[in-house]
Amino acid sequence: MADVADFVEGAQLVPLAAIQRQADLLYAMHWATVEARLHGQTGPLNESLIRERRRAVDWVYGVEQDWDEVPLDT
Repeated sequence: MADVADFVEGAQLVPLAAIQRQADLLYAMHWATVEARLHGQTGPLNESLIRERRRAVDWVYGVEQDWDEVPLDT
């Protein structure tokens, strides 16, 4: 098992542009899953997993400081 200090030392910040791309992708995926559900369809994406991943990326991106208040409008 790797030493925690080695892990921390090797950590690198993710470029803001990469976080923005991920946020945009997750928004589109969330929208698609909601749209499918509203039309009685199912697809290969799990809406709850997409929603929580989107919440995490939007929180990291700084959309909202409070985790419980991150807006997830689609």
